[in-house]
Amino acid sequence: MKLAKIFLVSFFILLTSCGSSFNGVVNRPIINDPNQIFTILDPIKYSKKKDYEDLIFKKILPAFEAYVDPSEEKNKLNKLALDGITVIVPESISEDSTWMFVTVCRPYIEDANYSIWPGLEQMYGEEKAKKILNDWNDFHIRPQVMFWSKDYLNEEK
Repeated sequence: MKLAKIFLVSFFILLTSCGSSFNGVVNRPIINDPNQIFTILDPIKYSKKKDYEDLIFKKILPAFEAYVDPSEEKNKLNKLALDGITVIVPESISEDSTWMFVTVCRPYIEDANYSIWPGLEQMYGEEKAKKILNDWNDFHIRPQVMFWSKDYLNEEK
C-alpha cells in the first residue's frame, strides 16, 4: 500500500500528489475554472539539489511527457496539462538550508493525469520506476506542501 500512497498526485510532476512524503489533504479543485492554480512546494535536502534537478529533468519529466494513455481524449487533456506546468528551480537556499522547488500547474486541467507513476512505469518498468520514486522521496527533507489558489488579477471576465 505504500506504493499506492506514493501516487496520490505528482509532479512532476507532476502531480495529483506524489511521494510518501505527502502528508496533507489537498482540497478538491474548483471545477472548470481557467484561473485555478495548483502549486506544489518540494523542500529538498541541501546536498541533493543537483541530484533532484537531474531526477526531475532527465527522468521524471521525460517520462511524464512521453506517457501515452489508452484514451486519445485523455492524451489531449494530458498535453494541455503538460503545457501549463512550470517547474521553478531555486537559486538560493531557504533559512533552514533547504532548496525549495516550486511546481505550478496553471491552469489545472480537470481529468488530466498529474501522477508521475504511469509515465515512469511505462518508460522504465515497475522496478526502475520504484527506484526513481524512492530516490525522489529520499531527496525531500520534509513533506511536500500542495495547495489550490486562484489568479484573480488575470481572471477572465
